[in-house]
Amino acid sequence: MTGLSDYDVMWGRLVNWGRWGRQDDCRPDPESVTGSIYSMGRANRQGEGDDDSPAEPDAPPIDHHDAEAIDRLIVKRVAAQHRITIKRAFYLRVSVWRPTLDEAIRAMIDADG
Repeated sequence: MTGLSDYDVMWGRLVNWGRWGRQDDCRPDPESVTGSIYSMGRANRQGEGDDDSPAEPDAPPIDHHDAEAIDRLIVKRVAAQHRITIKRAFYLRVSVWRPTLDEAIRAMIDADG
């Protein structure tokens, strides 16, 4: 038992998913949630996130398998308003209202249930 709550576990999985989506070497499938955002190109996201920054030194390796599972979950089982919030917070890394983010994460937990 890890001692982490379902919320904390999902948060970590979403952070991994966001990192996965921002990596050139693991570009998401065009049909996935991140695929449509990725295809817009980095130029459309100037000043948002840190795509050009060096990798976080303490970040664990990206779990590609779990990131793909999260991507499928977002596409197939989560309402549009939650998908938008999750994409903004974890993929684009822009600020979102915390209660809205909490609701989206809880929707992910329920969908993964």
